[in-house]
Amino acid sequence: MLSDRIDEWMLSYLTEFDGKALQSITKADLDLGDLADKESETQKQQDEAFGSFIERVKNLLGERVKTVRLTHNLTDTPAVVSTDNDQMTTQMAKLFAAAGQPVPEVKYTFELNPEHHLVKKVADIADET
Repeated sequence: MLSDRIDEWMLSYLTEFDGKALQSITKADLDLGDLADKESETQKQQDEAFGSFIERVKNLLGERVKTVRLTHNLTDTPAVVSTDNDQMTTQMAKLFAAAGQPVPEVKYTFELNPEHHLVKKVADIADET
């Protein structure tokens, strides 16, 4: 699982294991290879259907997030907050703060699961008004 605070620091030096690349699932630019390519047509339709809802969420959150977008990497969770590959993650920021180091401001990406019933319900309610 690699859920301990020190794991992220360790993975910045250990980038692969047994010939497989290791990557953080908390990054917005997560590359799932062939798994991500399978449902591209469905994803395009959902992007169009949720377009106005995404814009409303962007306006609501404003400068607190870098962007709002749909993600197809989630199954049971309605949303996730992630960082870009070149940004410091929350765990690493906690390590820096605990060590008394300055922590740079991070703008997060807010990703919504279009398949989750809660996201669908909120999008429908917002579209009715």
